[in-house]
Amino acid sequence: MAWKQIITYTRPSTDVDWAMADDSCKDHIVSTYEDTGKSVSFTNVLSADGLTLTRIRTFDSEASFNEYRNDSVIRNTSNDIKSYNSDNSITKTSQTGDL
Repeated sequence: MAWKQIITYTRPSTDVDWAMADDSCKDHIVSTYEDTGKSVSFTNVLSADGLTLTRIRTFDSEASFNEYRNDSVIRNTSNDIKSYNSDNSITKTSQTGDL
């Protein structure tokens, strides 16, 4: 059964850049999850005012999501993004599951 991760970031103004994963993390996600069919889709949706970014990743199963969530490369990048967001007043909400 497909499993989704929906993360919504809100920034205080469009003068604040979004935190993004570096190329090595992006390459890791492609080779480990997308090319193998574990991550079946990924979408970014930016609000009309540019203040809210919603990222939706769909996995083929809960097991694939858990593998992704516990992946050390992704965790390290997530920690960097969390620090950047905290320093720049960007808030995050997330939902996961069979949505």
